[in-house]
Amino acid sequence: MPTPGQTAIVVPVPAADRLLWEVSGTHPQAVREGVAAHVSLLYPFLDVSHVDEEVLGWLREFAARTQPIAVEFLDVLSTPGFVHLPVPALRSLAAGIRARWPQVVPYGGRFGADPLPHVTLAMGLRAEDGAAVAERVRRFLPLTGSADRVWIVAYDDGWDLVEAFPLSG
Repeated sequence: MPTPGQTAIVVPVPAADRLLWEVSGTHPQAVREGVAAHVSLLYPFLDVSHVDEEVLGWLREFAARTQPIAVEFLDVLSTPGFVHLPVPALRSLAAGIRARWPQVVPYGGRFGADPLPHVTLAMGLRAEDGAAVAERVRRFLPLTGSADRVWIVAYDDGWDLVEAFPLSG
C-alpha cells in the first residue's frame, strides 16, 4: 500500500482500461479504485520532496529522445493473489529509467532486481478467483495500444499526476 509522499514513474496504457472495468465488475475489491491502467516503470520512486527540477528535467529529456512504443497484450497471467498482463515491449523503457536511479529498487526488491513490466489487473484474490479473473479477461485478448507518454505520479489520498512527459523521439 502506498504511503503519502511516495511517487512512481508509470506509463498509462488506456487500451487496458476495459480489462480493469471487467475485473471490477466481479471483484471490485481487487482493483485499485480510481487508478487507470498503467505499467509501473519504477515504484516506489523518490519521496515527492526529492522530485525537483533536476529529476523532472532528466525525465523530460529522456522522454523527448524516446519514440512511442507499440504494446501488445497477448496473455494474462495469474499467480496466487495477483493477476497481470505482461508487457515485455516496455522492458527497455524501464531499464533506461532504472539505470538513472540504480539505488531505487523496483517494488523494494520483492520481485527481484528487474521485474517484467506489467499491468496489474487484480490483487489480493484467492488462487481460484485469480484464475477465474484471468479466464474472464483472456477473451478480450489480444489487445494493442501505444505507450506514448511517461507520467510521474505522487500519492496523498490517492494518486495525482505531477507531470506528463510525451515520448517524442
